[in-house]
Amino acid sequence: METAIAPTVINEVLQYIQQHLAGNLSLDRLAKYAGYSSFHLHRLIKERTGDSVGNYIKTKRIETAAFLLSLTDQPISQVKELVGYSNDAAFSKAFHQLMGCSPREFRKQKMFNRDLSALPQEYISLEYHIERKSDWQALSFPSICNYFDNTFFDCWKPAKEFLTQSTIQYKDIEFWGTIHECPNVTGKEKCRFDATIQPASFTVPADIFNTKYKGGKFAVFQFCAPYAYFKDITIRISQYILEDTSLEFREGYSFLRYHQDPITNGPDYIMTKWYLPVK
Repeated sequence: METAIAPTVINEVLQYIQQHLAGNLSLDRLAKYAGYSSFHLHRLIKERTGDSVGNYIKTKRIETAAFLLSLTDQPISQVKELVGYSNDAAFSKAFHQLMGCSPREFRKQKMFNRDLSALPQEYISLEYHIERKSDWQALSFPSICNYFDNTFFDCWKPAKEFLTQSTIQYKDIEFWGTIHECPNVTGKEKCRFDATIQPASFTVPADIFNTKYKGGKFAVFQFCAPYAYFKDITIRISQYILEDTSLEFREGYSFLRYHQDPITNGPDYIMTKWYLPVK
């Protein structure tokens, strides 16, 4: 019985580790998740990975940090927290041991290097936080599209045309996406998406902001991946909320906050925060 079940359980534990790098990954917690004793789980993971649980987690944290440092412009202090380190010295030491240089040196060498076949192909954290967002106004460019199609980012073309003709600099604005529909209800080809820009460091006349969005309480998750993973990521996060938390969805739009410019960077490997409306 164990022979048949153990590989599936270990796969689930390894996936749990990858999706909770920012959280507490003690052996006791992992054992409770798996339904095994700590001793038994440690033995099974070592048989599978060839490494102790602690070293395996450390390696995954540093590999993922390298992935984020290479493909996003997230500050090193934030990357450190995203992979579960609270201490700068401990993070730098662990990073240097595995990668052979400091996080800062690595970023300088590898920034936006897309050839990272040895590193993870996605980052998704199920460690969320709750944020209350006030009602807000923004300049939006609505379109009807398929959220999961690789042409989805064509929705940003009208925004690009507007910015080309204006004096607004990309560095002075925040890029948001507003998701209006559930593809399972509306149909995947009939979903409205607003490419949305909001000032980050300048003031413009109020009449330029043509859409008012309702704020409220949101659960905020983060991910960074090839866009082909977007559908799987949204399903995984939604399932996690419904099955593993006490959160309840409420009516309202969800928002994507892009931490890199989606117009010039394209759809892949953008560090994204997903704001999901909850009660």
